[in-house]
Amino acid sequence: MKFSNLTYSPAMFLWKSKIMQTLGTFAIWLASFGALGLFALSFLDSALIPVPSGPDLLLIKLSVDNYQFPFTIIELVLSAAIGSTIGCTILFFLAKKGGERVLRKVSEERKNKIESLLGRYDALAILVTAILPPPFPFKPFILCAGVFNFKLERFILGLFIGKTLRFAILGFLAFYFGEAAKDLITKYGPKLLLGFIGALALAYLANYLINRRRNQEETVAIDAQ
Repeated sequence: MKFSNLTYSPAMFLWKSKIMQTLGTFAIWLASFGALGLFALSFLDSALIPVPSGPDLLLIKLSVDNYQFPFTIIELVLSAAIGSTIGCTILFFLAKKGGERVLRKVSEERKNKIESLLGRYDALAILVTAILPPPFPFKPFILCAGVFNFKLERFILGLFIGKTLRFAILGFLAFYFGEAAKDLITKYGPKLLLGFIGALALAYLANYLINRRRNQEETVAIDAQ
């Protein structure tokens, strides 16, 4: 039994290494198709097959290669966001059909926490978690959303906005910092994205307070008449 396990483990390691190597080569091949290849990679990475580095590095590479064409970068961002949204939506439907058994690898504590976040913040929970970079475990949110019958239109809306913002940040960094964006994102990616989320939350709060004050002033003016 011990001998079998000793033989099995190296074999599994080599097998997984070979798969990762093949997927990495496949990602490089997709790069030759530009925005279409990025769409395909984003779709596959989100739906079923996690590809090493995912679409992030491919987006950066293609953005750097096309740095003189800002509209091309917009095309790349939308290609990655749409591909990822479609892939995640397929995973959502698979989870919805599979039910609780698809969550067998998700701890009870995490399931309860995700269910609470989805119930409390609705699409905003999907939006924010879609922006967060690895190693944040985003797929459990997709699976839980499907199993807990989250509203499809709100799921897609939050997911698409979040993914678009995430890839737009990567494209923006690649546009301004070139190849150095890879090291910048590796070192400060999570902090940059969390900072952006904080700025977005502050902007939303400021807009809410301004609109609230304006409505109160209008109400007072109407009552004065």
